[in-house]
Amino acid sequence: MKKFLAVLLAAAVLSAGCLTPAAAKETAFFSTFPQDVPASALVRTSANDTAFAAAAAALEAALQAQTATDEEIAALLKTLATEFMNLRTAFTACMLDYYRDSAAAGADYSAWSSLIARDTSRYVSLLQTALKSNYAETVRAIVGDAALNMNVDNQTQLEVLSRCDALVSQYWTGERAGYTASIGGGSYTYEALVEAYNSKKISYDQYIDGSVQIAKQKNAAVAPIFTSLVQLRTQYAVSKGYKNYADYAYPNVFGRDFTTQDAQRFESYVKKYIVPVSRRFGEIASVNGELGTDRLGGLYGLDQQQTLDLVQPHMNDVSSEYAKLFDYMVRNGLCDLQPSAAKLDVSFTTDLPQYHSAYIFSSPGGTLEDVSTLIHEFGHFAQACLDEGGVRCYDVAEIDSQGLEALYLKYADSIAGDAGGDAFRCDTASRLLRLVIQGCLFDEFQQKVYENGNMSVTEMNRLYRSLGEEYGMNFVSTGDEAYGWVDVNHNYEQPFYYLSYATSAAASLELLTLSMDDPNGADNKYLQLVADSDDDSYCALMRRSGLPSVFEEKNVQALADRTLRYMEREVADVPDYTDISGHWFESGAKLISAEGLMRGSGTSFDPDGKLTRAMFAAVLYRAFGGKAGSAAVFGDVDDPSTWYYDAVNWAAARGYVKGSGGKFLPGAPITRQDMAVILARAAGAGETAPDDDALGVYADSAAIAPYARGAVAYVTQAGLMQGSAGSFAPVGETTRAEVGQVFIRLVDNAA
Repeated sequence: MKKFLAVLLAAAVLSAGCLTPAAAKETAFFSTFPQDVPASALVRTSANDTAFAAAAAALEAALQAQTATDEEIAALLKTLATEFMNLRTAFTACMLDYYRDSAAAGADYSAWSSLIARDTSRYVSLLQTALKSNYAETVRAIVGDAALNMNVDNQTQLEVLSRCDALVSQYWTGERAGYTASIGGGSYTYEALVEAYNSKKISYDQYIDGSVQIAKQKNAAVAPIFTSLVQLRTQYAVSKGYKNYADYAYPNVFGRDFTTQDAQRFESYVKKYIVPVSRRFGEIASVNGELGTDRLGGLYGLDQQQTLDLVQPHMNDVSSEYAKLFDYMVRNGLCDLQPSAAKLDVSFTTDLPQYHSAYIFSSPGGTLEDVSTLIHEFGHFAQACLDEGGVRCYDVAEIDSQGLEALYLKYADSIAGDAGGDAFRCDTASRLLRLVIQGCLFDEFQQKVYENGNMSVTEMNRLYRSLGEEYGMNFVSTGDEAYGWVDVNHNYEQPFYYLSYATSAAASLELLTLSMDDPNGADNKYLQLVADSDDDSYCALMRRSGLPSVFEEKNVQALADRTLRYMEREVADVPDYTDISGHWFESGAKLISAEGLMRGSGTSFDPDGKLTRAMFAAVLYRAFGGKAGSAAVFGDVDDPSTWYYDAVNWAAARGYVKGSGGKFLPGAPITRQDMAVILARAAGAGETAPDDDALGVYADSAAIAPYARGAVAYVTQAGLMQGSAGSFAPVGETTRAEVGQVFIRLVDNAA
């Protein structure tokens, strides 16, 4: 019964063969286990609350007469709770069908939604009456007293919620409408646009133009629905005694023990510290060929059974309780990961309260995200099934899911293969960072829209673009508007939910960084968090678990630093260099190593060591994505077994390096002016004419060789190379640190 009430407080949606499990890591964090779920429980039925209504009427009559014994009241209360759990389970079966095919199940889903809203209010009202009656002690012993703090909806408020449900259905219809773009005389849906671009039938610019056309059409169609929802939800919040919907939703919908003002502080810290780290992740992943998603081809196009088979074995390594539960889920058929064009594009976990169980629904996209989604949703599934109470706070619930994703990165090599393990780690860690950013972005967007209360579509589009740019987003559309916010269904279905992804992703990154040095301790802290998640809201749970508060600037800064350290150490495999501490290039040495452009020898980076011509060619080769296969050009670089053979001959074949007298001199130190010449050629500047104004900044410009003057001017103006104390030192030798800094600037310029 207490479990049931907690589920009611939380909300329904938290957002196959069987493998023989290996020996599991024995844990004992949970005291409950779900019941088996018969297939008949998941069959959609028409909305009907006859049994619940009868149970409610019986309890109402007994409370009014006050002649029943405590035992009789307890029995009536338990019957009522059982019938309500049955009702909610039947609603879940209908909801699952709705998300499988909204057109086919739409009418039933609308009827069930109205019925559940009405009966939920009736149930809570009855509990409140019972808790204030002469039977209060008996009632409190069964259900606790949380219902006393719940605000029951009146008929007018229920009607407002029903109108909101109808608008959300209109949104999904508009979201899935067949918008088309006109390109080169042809008409393309978005799917056709992607196919045409992939098959090189249209150019990249045409693809972008078509995408923007479709985004504008969709925005124009469904953004006005959001405006109507804002007005209705504001009306609802005011009727509850709140200034706006944000102030209502934070404590009452999402169970938060922090305020909108706390969130605004967190959001400012995310812009300051997390956005730069996320950008750095992107730069590293774009340059380091070991981290590209092309390494994860084996995780694309999986069916349900293949996805389950990749994830299931490692539940044994997390917890014997999780391993047992995963087997239970598969055995009872409590997940739908099958692709279907009719499915709405969502993934979630929902309770089956009649059985203390849950169900995972996903609309797979055929990408590596399908594996991550299963891990994520199983975190929700485990909490719903193993924890005695339901989660009161969405920010806590999302730690259950994202925390498991973070801890599963220990098994990335097994899931994605040795060649793809680091790429999988990079993708997941990057996504957690993006969730922190996106959660804050959409919360700030929604707060400003609801605070204003009457924004036009154009004003919302402008707001989204300006905020997006603050959070590091790049937009392909021109002008001061951006349109893609309408694709985030949470804006329509559950405004202010997205912040839960941010706060929980931050906590999950804490677990991830802890797992670097104490993997078992990180697992146990996570499991304890899940076991405690029904007792606390977010801030209280963070304090109890010893995890830092995201509402303090120093903690967010420290998290950003540790997450970058995770990227360097666990993803990009950067050694712990012993000779860079205190050096001006200390952070640069780690970055250039993470990008895969330069590495030291063992634990020595040798930042002040001289760079040879062969070494420079090798860095250039990596930076520009060079491929092996060029024939030998130089007489002293003709042995394919040498480490620099491919790089030098690749660069020579493209005219980046030319040598002298048929030789390259691979072991000779590279001069600064030769480095400038090679960089200019590789950047497409060719034999640039000298710019005397650019060279005039150097006191020794006259010493720059004629063949290098244009190149030196180019790299100076591009910000790639700088002099020292007013001199360029054209024939000076370069250190590894200096060359590393040049390539960091090159990558930054290209980003």
